[in-house]
Amino acid sequence: MLERIGGHVIIEVDVGGPGQWKDRKHPLRHHEQFKLRSVPTLARWEQGVGVVSKIDKSLELSSTPKDVQYYVRTFMETKR
Repeated sequence: MLERIGGHVIIEVDVGGPGQWKDRKHPLRHHEQFKLRSVPTLARWEQGVGVVSKIDKSLELSSTPKDVQYYVRTFMETKR
């Protein structure tokens, strides 16, 4: 899924079901650019550079939608 929000492009990547994602050999865990550690992860990508920042554990451990909104808003407003 691709969506434009406030000058940003959001791309949703399907990592598979829990059985697939929890496999320590999952390709996105070892991908040179992404090296995902948890789901969900929000990454900032800059053309020609790749991933320059990301949040993951904060999102995974969020207990309420309000917590998620806070982390996402803060991430989107931060330049790196």
